Amino acid sequence: MENVSGAYDERLIQKYGERSFMYTEYPNLRFWSKTNDAEFRHALKSFLLHDKDMPFLLYIHIPHCHKQCLFCTCEVIISSKYDEVKRYLTYLYQEINLFRKFFESIGVTPNIREVHFGGGSPTYLHEEEFDELVHHLRTIVDFSHLEECAIEIDPRHVKPERMRYYAKKGINRISFGLQDFDPLVQKAVDRVQPAFLVERLLTPPLKKLFTNGVNFDIICGLPHQTVETIRKTAERVVQLAPDRVCFNYLHMRPDIFPHQLLMESLPSNRERKILFKTASEILEQGGYVRVAYDHFALPADDVAQARSGGK
Repeated sequence: MENVSGAYDERLIQKYGERSFMYTEYPNLRFWSKTNDAEFRHALKSFLLHDKDMPFLLYIHIPHCHKQCLFCTCEVIISSKYDEVKRYLTYLYQEINLFRKFFESIGVTPNIREVHFGGGSPTYLHEEEFDELVHHLRTIVDFSHLEECAIEIDPRHVKPERMRYYAKKGINRISFGLQDFDPLVQKAVDRVQPAFLVERLLTPPLKKLFTNGVNFDIICGLPHQTVETIRKTAERVVQLAPDRVCFNYLHMRPDIFPHQLLMESLPSNRERKILFKTASEILEQGGYVRVAYDHFALPADDVAQARSGGK
């Protein structure tokens, strides 16, 4: 892993410039097969009984967003009608209840050690609905024994007082989908969020509330990105000093997400490689440890410590 960015040169860019990849799950979805309710219950029961102490991460998906970001490949529902959010939650509560009954029927309480609220925009939920969601989750999750409880923050719709609320609810890690700090790039992907919106949520007192740290998501290969703009974005990231940075390539699947076709002036694959190299070097020079292909962390962070320890 040492000096990985130094492995990039013109020959490699020419050889692999037309190839790129994106991994968000393993195994990849193309290797998944359909299953029915009975098969799912049998598999889950066998898995839970095999090792009752195995730690689990529970992911809660809130798909609703105020507006469609053009780069997005997440499962989202664009809506301004909050009643639709409440309706979705009623079905989510039913699913939580089904899991509770299933766990009771096999006499096993899963060892859930982490909870992650993602989306969409989980911060779309008002405090009343978030309270209600946590109440239902407590029927299957012991929040007092969680090692981590994280939420994705949309800085365009969250104010400092909401950050303090999340901390009181037990959230100890926050994640920001920043993508890029350049105004032209933000406009081109229809996600305009000036840097001050992020900075006001990361003052030292607020940052200190989230003891497990702060994550940033940055995307390489967005419209109008240049070496200069990606350099400034990476330098701004170093200045704000999140504990972890996910810096991945834009995943293009317009056959599934046709809104991506509205993006113009996308960098070529060769240009993307150069952008990635530029920003990666700035992050590493700024003190970040490269802990995976597209993930970086400060040396004191758990994943950097685990990497250095060979875990």
